[in-house]
Amino acid sequence: MKKNGLVMLLACLILCIPFAQANEENEVLQNKKIIKQIIKENNKLIKANNYTSDLFYEQGRLYYLIKNDDKAWEYLNLAVLMNENNAPALTLTGDIEYYKNNSIFQAGKAFEYYQKALKIDPKNINALVGLFNIYSEISDYDNALNMINKAVKIEPENIGLYEKRADLYSKINECQKAIEDYNFIIKNETEKQDLAWFYLKRGDCYYYLGKYDNATNDYKQSVELDKKLKKFIKR
Repeated sequence: MKKNGLVMLLACLILCIPFAQANEENEVLQNKKIIKQIIKENNKLIKANNYTSDLFYEQGRLYYLIKNDDKAWEYLNLAVLMNENNAPALTLTGDIEYYKNNSIFQAGKAFEYYQKALKIDPKNINALVGLFNIYSEISDYDNALNMINKAVKIEPENIGLYEKRADLYSKINECQKAIEDYNFIIKNETEKQDLAWFYLKRGDCYYYLGKYDNATNDYKQSVELDKKLKKFIKR
């Protein structure tokens, strides 16, 4: 197998084993080993001058996964220098800026990267979510909803997007709309612990609307799935 073929195979393994969602410590360590192996193979290609903007992006993404933001930034910038229309690289650079610290200045820099990425790829979900996060933090809820609504239209089966929108609806007291999104989530969620939280959140919405029987039923479902959530139930 050629080196670039090995890199693609290892990259496929990473995509099949979501690093951020690994729950067991040994799983996390195993994923890190795989990531470091891909980085090593990528470095061989780069040293041999056999690189592309996409390879630099992939290297930056991998360093980001193992929380080495400095190295991630370095390779993402190389990706953009080689191809200023590399939307994924721009978006991930925005993520690094956004999470670097909690300042308006950093959020402003992230905003610029997300905007550039969306001009290149209007269906870039990660950039839309990035802008949603920024607008939400500065209480610009109209624009936040605009961003997340666009994302939902692009990926109508993405539970995570519905959760973000439902949580925002709850925050701005649009509880009936939040309930509609939680209905979709509860119908499609398979993780028991996550499902418990969604019942709790929908119960809070029913409680706010004065639909106490519905709220009680959801709270009961929530506690049956995860007894630790009992302390969060409204009385």
